[in-house]
Amino acid sequence: MTRYASLLAVLLTGCATAPPQIVRVAVPVSCVVEMPAAPTITANAELRAMGDYRLLLTIARERLVLIGHAGELRAVVQGCQP
Repeated sequence: MTRYASLLAVLLTGCATAPPQIVRVAVPVSCVVEMPAAPTITANAELRAMGDYRLLLTIARERLVLIGHAGELRAVVQGCQP
């Protein structure tokens, strides 16, 4: 019986002397406050109704708008990078 009591005392003493550890856990936080508004795009039916010249101008204009929007989205994402 005394053997078990001394073993129990040694085990409990070992647990009591361990220093407390600080564990840091990274928590993901959304850094995007507001997403840029998506540009409006001409509907397919409207594109089909256009003549060739107007269709070409519309597609070129929308391409430039979409390239600018992609740049804004890229800037928002890069702002979240550590």
